[in-house]
Amino acid sequence: MPEFPVAPNLTNTLALIERLPLLESPADALTFSTPTLMFVVYIPSKMGGVLRVGCTKPGARVVVETIDGKSITDLDGKAIAPAQTFVCPIPVNQYQWFMVLVGKVSGSYGMWATFAEIGTAREADNDSSDPLIPWNFWYFPYGGPGVNPDFTAWGSALLRPCQKYESDFEETGVFSWEKDHHDNADGKAQGWWGHCHNSAPASMIFKTPPAAGKKFNKETFLCEELKFFATEYFGRQGVLDSVWGLPGTGPMGRSGFFQENKPSADPKKFGTLIGDFHRSLQNQILLKRLPLLMDLRDATGSDNSAVWNQAIYKYTAQMWETPASNNWLDITLKTTLNANDDRMNGNCSSTGVPANITPNPLGGGPDAVPAAGAIRRDQSLGYHLFFKEDGTLDSGNAKNEWSSVTLDSNGTDLHSPRFMFAPKKPAGNSSPDGNPNIVVSDVLLLLELRDRFK
Repeated sequence: MPEFPVAPNLTNTLALIERLPLLESPADALTFSTPTLMFVVYIPSKMGGVLRVGCTKPGARVVVETIDGKSITDLDGKAIAPAQTFVCPIPVNQYQWFMVLVGKVSGSYGMWATFAEIGTAREADNDSSDPLIPWNFWYFPYGGPGVNPDFTAWGSALLRPCQKYESDFEETGVFSWEKDHHDNADGKAQGWWGHCHNSAPASMIFKTPPAAGKKFNKETFLCEELKFFATEYFGRQGVLDSVWGLPGTGPMGRSGFFQENKPSADPKKFGTLIGDFHRSLQNQILLKRLPLLMDLRDATGSDNSAVWNQAIYKYTAQMWETPASNNWLDITLKTTLNANDDRMNGNCSSTGVPANITPNPLGGGPDAVPAAGAIRRDQSLGYHLFFKEDGTLDSGNAKNEWSSVTLDSNGTDLHSPRFMFAPKKPAGNSSPDGNPNIVVSDVLLLLELRDRFK
């Protein structure tokens, strides 16, 4: 803790200052009694976030200041009024100790403090722009025994993108190529095989296709058909930067201990990876405001070989002091990843986007809030990290642990995310993938790239 010097001829009222640790939730409030009315709280991460400090006594008034007595404002620079629960943003690089004062209390009362680091992808490289929310997608190309043909781009009675494209743009070979390459007549293709490696990044670089579809020349392309063309475009033109990956061997690195086991099987061993994983989230989503392509793995937790690529548009890392450690640098985290999903409804619709854009209660740019009932995939990672006194992660600490990856919708224990990639402006894929008979310039007549990817 910092020292608070007091002149020797004055009464040391600062002896009444107590340290208030970051807690997991307000339900863990610690009990104090007057005359103690001042506290210090330590924020371990230099990446900023949201600090909430509250008092259990009705009518109490809490205020948070910097350690040198400066007021903390909202994201629009406005003063934050004292309240029973004081909520304030902590800017990047403003971390370590904060002063908490509470008034209008007497006798015994409870105090609590929580902190969350939050990263949000945005449509431009600034915090005042709208969140970048990727759209959901559906593309399972293989059709054959036991597969619903409506989920393919060539066998569906409802979705006919190849035939419409050939008609509207007077091209040939689009439908035949798709069928030749994706007709799983012998049933050997795995049910999860698809083009999510192209669909997920396409959902990040293209604006959401109109729900009503788009008429072009004599054909009207349905929303889901437009998503097919976005997928094919990315396969031909898309560029990704590798950000992080699990150690592995074999084809596409899918073999080895970290690939085949879950963090819950050996938290200490997985703890050697978690610092770099979290730092990658910070650098890409929080600092660069970019979405991330991430293989979130099989949602049943059973098939370690299956790949399920989704687009991560936001993460929230709740941080609290590890219980009984009495160490403000020893932190437990629950990090929630918000993503779109690779899934269709029965009416051949992947229902738009997984989140709504709402006003940020702390001011500044708008926020992205997961939409109730929307197709989406959210999952949480539990881990234990040590921080350095400069606000950075101590990735090499031998006590770091990665204990769990959990699907939020049902609590299933999952394998670790396999890799992260960040999208770049399309400039031509060095290993083109997808239907070569679709002209990429035609796709840009049907769909619009997001501004930061033009």
